[in-house]
Amino acid sequence: TKLIRIILVINHPKAIVNDKEYWIDSTNHTITPVILPPGRTFVPIRFISEAFGAEVGWDGSTQTVRIYLPGKDVRITLQINNKIAKVGNNVVTLDAPPSILNGRTFVPLRFIAEAFGAQILWDGTKQQITIELEI
Repeated sequence: TKLIRIILVINHPKAIVNDKEYWIDSTNHTITPVILPPGRTFVPIRFISEAFGAEVGWDGSTQTVRIYLPGKDVRITLQINNKIAKVGNNVVTLDAPPSILNGRTFVPLRFIAEAFGAQILWDGTKQQITIELEI
């Protein structure tokens, strides 16, 4: 197994993945993790998923995101503005729906981390999120 560690900071456009710094979105440097009402941390789904080695598909006609993480055989289906998601064959209700911000899909951090089986550490002083996943 290998450990993948992602470090994100609220409103900061770069992230650290296994000690290397990356733009969260190489073509749009305004994309950052954000806190949205009612106090939920939202992250750009493509960056997080791809950092873990997942494939991300987008169906614009239905505004549906499909994510497949081969290392854990996890399949996730989400729809913009819909609190109902699927993880494998299980239907899950999110506490906040996925949203589009600046042309990118954002999801509640806790949902995506838990769906992948990752651990989350939050440092409120630094507003820093660390996500760790063993693949």
